Amino acid sequence: MRRALLCLFLLTACSGGTDDDDARDGGSVVKDAGTRDAGVEEPRDGGPPPSFCEARCDFETRCNAGEVSDYCGADCEDWAALIRPAAIDALASCLGVGDDCSVAGDEDSCFSMAAQAAGTRDIDTMLRDACTMKHTDCGDTFPLALCANDSNIELYETSVIVELNGCFVPAAACGEVLDCFLMAAPRLGG
Repeated sequence: MRRALLCLFLLTACSGGTDDDDARDGGSVVKDAGTRDAGVEEPRDGGPPPSFCEARCDFETRCNAGEVSDYCGADCEDWAALIRPAAIDALASCLGVGDDCSVAGDEDSCFSMAAQAAGTRDIDTMLRDACTMKHTDCGDTFPLALCANDSNIELYETSVIVELNGCFVPAAACGEVLDCFLMAAPRLGG
């Protein structure tokens, strides 16, 4: 999964779907707090709406029968807690979480689109600047793609960006930058 994570940082963004109101609930699509298929109002079954991971796990279990999904289980919940809410919403829309298996997008493209949907913060720009300066100091000891505008760091909560920034401080050993980055970046299925 480290390779998949690195790919997320190396890919460029592309567009995906925008309808992020659907969520899985006991076999029916739930829209806007209680409206089920065809707009018929029905009460929820009393429980909280499913998390992104629960909805995505259900989708993959149904749509990719026989395959093991990284979205099923506690690892996904831990990972999702470190992803910005706007990015999770965009991922749900692009990756697919409802009844229609045909809505699933390409995972790498969905992650890029979700990073764009979350938006670039000042802290993301500062991380890229620190990364670029460290790359200049260290040469090719780590991929310059980590510093690129399409590196998808916008996916992560501020606490993750702060930890990633520690990999690029002047005192960090050049040969350890990539390993530090891969250890600090949340990864799914890891």
